[in-house]
Amino acid sequence: MSDVNLYARWFTSITYNVNGGSGTVSDQIVNSDTSVSLSNGIGISRQGYTFGGWNDRADGTGTNYNVGVTFAFTNNITLYARWSNTLLAENVWAHGTLYAASDEIWLSFPVTAGNRYVVWWNDRLEGNNTRTAGLAVSARYAGSDNWIFGGTNTNVYAGWDITNVILGERSVFTASQTGMIEIRVIPYNRSSSYTGTYSIACTRGGRPEWND
Repeated sequence: MSDVNLYARWFTSITYNVNGGSGTVSDQIVNSDTSVSLSNGIGISRQGYTFGGWNDRADGTGTNYNVGVTFAFTNNITLYARWSNTLLAENVWAHGTLYAASDEIWLSFPVTAGNRYVVWWNDRLEGNNTRTAGLAVSARYAGSDNWIFGGTNTNVYAGWDITNVILGERSVFTASQTGMIEIRVIPYNRSSSYTGTYSIACTRGGRPEWND
């Protein structure tokens, strides 16, 4: 019998911790250093909070691992759910900053079945001619993968010009169920170092006021 060389195969374990939430996410065992898509958080929830991806520290001060991006791990890792309790008030702008191309912001807003709503977004509140990140905005019903609009880089406002309509982009929908919607804000170009500001508002028709 001829000699046979055998080579070890190494595996990496990805353990998910719901970090104060309820529900479970199955661990993943993958070939070491092989790119893998992380769980999208479906099946877990936390009262009054919105799921916003994963972090390698429970307090959220470590490295973010966002849903929809593939990662390769060489060592076993435990990932902790990131929870946001940012609840949008109707007709009031919420502002923030995207610091890196991998950032992902989640906001919540209550809706009632049968009502018509408008989600507005802008890369700067005043709509001046300073180009920042460029945004891709999506919305889904909380706790589901049922996207109301977006879910990909199809809903985009790529930067301001002073001649543009001042309120920027919007999406209009009629709620099919009562509960919370989750609004995701990400940089449009996730392969670059884009960073910048954003503003989001929700209304039942009409335009949001300019107060914040």
